[in-house]
Amino acid sequence: MITGGIKSQRLVLAMTFGIAATCCPAWADPIFVDNPSFEADVLCDGCIAESIIGWGASAGGGDGAFNPTTSHYPAGAIPDGQNVAYVNSPGNHVNQTLSAVLVADTTYTLEVEVGNRLDIPFAGYTVQLRAGGAVLASDSSQTPADGQFLTSTVTYVSSPSDPSWVCSSRSGCWRRTSRPTSTTCDWMPLPFPSS
Repeated sequence: MITGGIKSQRLVLAMTFGIAATCCPAWADPIFVDNPSFEADVLCDGCIAESIIGWGASAGGGDGAFNPTTSHYPAGAIPDGQNVAYVNSPGNHVNQTLSAVLVADTTYTLEVEVGNRLDIPFAGYTVQLRAGGAVLASDSSQTPADGQFLTSTVTYVSSPSDPSWVCSSRSGCWRRTSRPTSTTCDWMPLPFPSS
């Protein structure tokens, strides 16, 4: 897309499977993320919502908000609040478009809490920071123990040659495999730029 002679692309955060994320500049104010820990959906214990307030998702369902019980995660395991996001189908995701301008010579760090349920096998995840259709940075290296969350960190350093990116952070849980598993995501902190 060309706007005012400046190429405008979207910065996208894409997360796969269990996730909680934060992306902010180290010295700057955090970039606003609507419903970052999925708590806007009021759910009874063990209940799901097939959509997440403030978030987009794959067409056809298979993802949404979930309030797990201790049969899914031990008490106190959820990083922030009670709810998590879940992704059930291969290739599915949840995402959010943010509106912030990417600043040149700035480091953006996205931290995502990746969860592995007690009752379903872990099938992996991918966390991506994207602009337009391009993946700027990604991670899929964490393997949390059953019933636990681990932090996945993605870092991107913008350069003076980067176009004026529009942070339309698509934070998404992307399911990688066809095994019968589920991904759960929690608290989504977003990119913080730092110089």
